[in-house]
Amino acid sequence: MIQPGIYRMNFGGLTLAECWRFGGLLAFPIALGLKLRRKATDNCNWLPAHEAERDCAPEELSLETREGLAPYVEELSRSGFQPGRYRKAVRCFIPSIVDSGAYVALHAEGVRAAFVACCYTRIVRGEYRHEREVVSLSTEVLTTDGHAVVVLNHKNYLDSGGLSRVIRLRGAPLARLLRRLEREQRNSVRAVRRFRDIGEFSAASHQIEDAAWESRIARGLYQRVAPEEESRILTRMTV
Repeated sequence: MIQPGIYRMNFGGLTLAECWRFGGLLAFPIALGLKLRRKATDNCNWLPAHEAERDCAPEELSLETREGLAPYVEELSRSGFQPGRYRKAVRCFIPSIVDSGAYVALHAEGVRAAFVACCYTRIVRGEYRHEREVVSLSTEVLTTDGHAVVVLNHKNYLDSGGLSRVIRLRGAPLARLLRRLEREQRNSVRAVRRFRDIGEFSAASHQIEDAAWESRIARGLYQRVAPEEESRILTRMTV
């Protein structure tokens, strides 16, 4: 079981697949070098990850975030998804993230779920200033034996210790992800689980997610920060 708290990523725990995925052809040697040097990052995360956010009313998100999510919320509704839940970050320790929000929903059949995250980052170094909006899309089916099939359109994911099969459709729109996930559901050799609502789905998904994070901690990818540092970080959040 994960001890709740703040964890820092250490490149030494990366798998070779993660080095390749994050670095690509040009930056793979850099990622591999960071792995061999066991370089720790400056950014921290709260684990369990699902405790770093909470359900919220749409009005609790910024207007910019709501507008960024709106087209996907409408598309999911047209595609047969039940009304979903908005999510708001409550424990974010990455200074470059200035705004974010998410929306999760379950299809009316009770099997397929969709996740849309909208994130705004700002990096300022001297006269250099870079702002970026990123929308990440992922869809998911859970099986009765505790595994997940995930179809997403980005590379920002970590290996799960064999608990998830991830299919990446680079830059694909939501409709294409949904079609592929439906095909994966039909062809699955494992029995898929059905859920009454997105809350029930999320609870089951969090169990798989926690087990995946435990495997990442076990291989040294994430390490709990010292109590003194954790206290300083949490104090800065409340100031």
